[in-house]
Amino acid sequence: MALPLPAENQPYVTVSALESGRIFHDNAMFIDNPPPGSSSYEWVPSLSFLLQHSLSKNKFLFDMGIWKDFKQSPPALLATIPPTFKVEIPQDVIESLAKGCLSPLDIDTVCLSHVHFDHTGYSAPFTNSQFVLGGQTMELFDTVGFWPSIPDSPFRDDLVPLKRTRFLEEDARWESVGPFPRAHDFYGDGSLYIIDAPGHILGHINILARTSADGGWIYLAGDTAHHWNLVTGESRIACNHSTGKAFFHHDKEMAEETIKRVQKVRENPRVRILLAHDTPWYAENKGGDAVGPLKRFEIDLFPFHHIDNMAKHGIDSLPDRLLSTILLQCLPIYTSPRGCAGPTWKNLRRQERDCLRLVSRRWNFLVTSTPQFWSLIDVELYHKYGSLRLKPSCFGIIALWLYRSANLPLDIILFIEDEGCNHLAMYQAMAEVLDLLWTSVHRWRTLKLNLSETSGLFWSVRSLAKARLLEAVHFSNSIPGCLIEPTIRGFGDLSALRAFSIDGLQVTASRAMIAHMPLHQLTRLDVLLHERSLADGLHVFRECVAVTWIRIDSLGDPGSVDVRKLGGLVKLPQLRVLELAGMRCHATRQLSGRSLYSDGFISHPGHSLRVFRASELLLNQLESFFDNPHLVQIPVVEVKLLSADANSPDQAREVLEECGVGKKMNGRHLAIRVTLIMSLPPPSADQPFCKVSALESGHLHCIDSLFIDNPSSPDDLKRFPTLSFLLQHSSSTKKLVFDLGLRKDWHNAPPALLSSIPPTFKLEVDQDVVESLAKGGVGALFPKSRFVVGGETRRIIDLVKVKEGGLWPPNEESVYSADSIPLDRTTFLGDDIPWESIGPFPKAYDFYGDGSVYIVDAPGHLSGHVNLLARTSNDGAWIYLAGDTAHHWNLIKGISAVACRHDGQAISHEDREVAEESIRRVGGGGEGGEG
Repeated sequence: MALPLPAENQPYVTVSALESGRIFHDNAMFIDNPPPGSSSYEWVPSLSFLLQHSLSKNKFLFDMGIWKDFKQSPPALLATIPPTFKVEIPQDVIESLAKGCLSPLDIDTVCLSHVHFDHTGYSAPFTNSQFVLGGQTMELFDTVGFWPSIPDSPFRDDLVPLKRTRFLEEDARWESVGPFPRAHDFYGDGSLYIIDAPGHILGHINILARTSADGGWIYLAGDTAHHWNLVTGESRIACNHSTGKAFFHHDKEMAEETIKRVQKVRENPRVRILLAHDTPWYAENKGGDAVGPLKRFEIDLFPFHHIDNMAKHGIDSLPDRLLSTILLQCLPIYTSPRGCAGPTWKNLRRQERDCLRLVSRRWNFLVTSTPQFWSLIDVELYHKYGSLRLKPSCFGIIALWLYRSANLPLDIILFIEDEGCNHLAMYQAMAEVLDLLWTSVHRWRTLKLNLSETSGLFWSVRSLAKARLLEAVHFSNSIPGCLIEPTIRGFGDLSALRAFSIDGLQVTASRAMIAHMPLHQLTRLDVLLHERSLADGLHVFRECVAVTWIRIDSLGDPGSVDVRKLGGLVKLPQLRVLELAGMRCHATRQLSGRSLYSDGFISHPGHSLRVFRASELLLNQLESFFDNPHLVQIPVVEVKLLSADANSPDQAREVLEECGVGKKMNGRHLAIRVTLIMSLPPPSADQPFCKVSALESGHLHCIDSLFIDNPSSPDDLKRFPTLSFLLQHSSSTKKLVFDLGLRKDWHNAPPALLSSIPPTFKLEVDQDVVESLAKGGVGALFPKSRFVVGGETRRIIDLVKVKEGGLWPPNEESVYSADSIPLDRTTFLGDDIPWESIGPFPKAYDFYGDGSVYIVDAPGHLSGHVNLLARTSNDGAWIYLAGDTAHHWNLIKGISAVACRHDGQAISHEDREVAEESIRRVGGGGEGGEG
């Protein structure tokens, strides 16, 4: 029988197959003539399907596969599974959606073919979805009930959200479509029909959907047939010989009638049929382009009817998340260096290369259409000619990514490496990119140049003349000496420049800076010295008459830098802070206290000398430094000790005492502040690390006076973000979320908690952590997550349970709800944890056991308060997530103290003294940025 013809501008759906578990079963239970012996057993997939409407973009999910926590199913269900069956869920439907940058929150409709365990999945995360089931399913629920209220029921009480579930009853406007007497036009436009498919179980339904505007169809048969031989007619439904009843169909005759209707529609050459356990199709397409979200059966990679018709359909028809997925697939392929283990151009299939070429031609649209994604992408461009050519289209993609992510302040890092081939062509392309950057991005404030040794560099730096608003410029040591001067000459108007740093100062740079840089404007200067000759250029900075902060860092061996050349710098009229990092004993002798005093540096109030990364030799020299009687007039001298030999604060203090520094300080009562910077563990070979993303999870409106003792405007309400953080492990698929922020329905929190919120507080949750994760393609909620909290939290919960009448509800006095954390999946970090000392933190727990993430005990704010210390690269970079150790940056900087009541008790901390010690451990690290 013919199917309905397409109308003018006929809507249709795009279809994606989603892996959602697999089952090992015996075909003898499904067909009457299975292969003999063990060959009758096989693994079959449990497939779900995502259907997206071509006009409304409504997302329709057909079946949800197997629940990831299948073993937690009702006992009555587990007892019905034959002992020869095995169930595995390497990837459930939520994980499959996440691979396509979708989350359960993106799904508008969930339709279940029926309510067997391998089709129902887990419904809780689909909080925005309407559920659709066959009408007779309600009869099943009324008859059997739900577990655990009914112990013998195979259905969980959260199987589907009944308040959001539509059961297709007799009044569902059924019509006859093709060979099917009962079909429901779900959208009312002929694009998707729900088919009544009786026989397998009460309420069993199938899907008939258009896949193109010109007459293409797909039929999703669910469990109408468990084996393709039933559809082809080669086999019949298997029955129990003793009873004559089918093993897996409740009405054999009706099931056979439904199969005949499927056979009838199969005669139409424009109809493709797929079973829920379609082993032949899955074996052919597994790991390929047809399995996975955002991919269709008729094409190889992306959801267009045919790849050759991409120009006709247009990239414009793709959703934002797919656009970002395409671009993320393009960048690694275009930018992988030779020898990289990642994908390269040569090992791609022809169809993939065709898609990527088409995408790269549309880079302008791709990037400008999806700006919300590009601020999350880190791009480092390595270029090696030979096996891989980097085309101008790739430069364009990167350029416009930078353009769309230009938020203040923005660091632009250009890192190019080549092998000396075809310089001219490469740097002409780079010049075009920089032309685009500097003409389009008028908001940039910071530039970092890390450009490798090549004579063609001037092609890229010529565009720097268009930079008008630069406030900070950093040159790396990789810029060759012969190009320092033309690079500096390339700058145009630098009237906004206030900070300058150079890694590897050379005399040629000094000459160029005198002629072309407004040194008199600089307020901050950072210079990294490598060789003895490099310090010869320091004299240029005597022109920095407005500079207030100078940092000189030496990486050379002892005596490699003639620090006497710094003498003129301490005479600068506005200089208040002179930092010397990595200086050895030779440098210290040359910068004696007497010379500093005679040069006038220490004679002005507020001047500070800071010595970083001090060796023992340097500290021995500081003893004589402190002997100088003129040093009594120094307001503050900071000695920041970073000692690889000191594994604890006590050991670091012993080093200072042995060098005599502490004796001189205590004996002379000098105003000298010693800060101990404890070294963090060095990275190992192939050191794992984490990529960290900040997640919005609500806002607080409150006043500063609740947190600090000297607020600038004590009565003004300020809006503070509540941030959560996602840490993705570099060597595995593990994801760690630090803090969950405010709950979306915070109004439904325990009454005792709501009444404890000060009237000056206001809470708002425009976007909670679940929604933030969904925007990044990570599905939530957290039914499978392991929770980790500080050990003292267990004491709080036990105290509430035992002494205060339990949690809320029913205890109206408790501020803790029973669902605050899932206690059966929660680890409390108590004394049995292998704590160790890391840097300034006496108690740190190596969470993954590979040095990538440490959970740090941070007492004082609340019992059980913990922070995170995590590596962010394999070369020694870290991030410290301080939680509520400090509610205001002034506490970390030491500008303010913790706000207290009149009785001396801290307002926002449980133990003020302990909290202040935790703050000192965070703030004593020196140069951490306000992230």
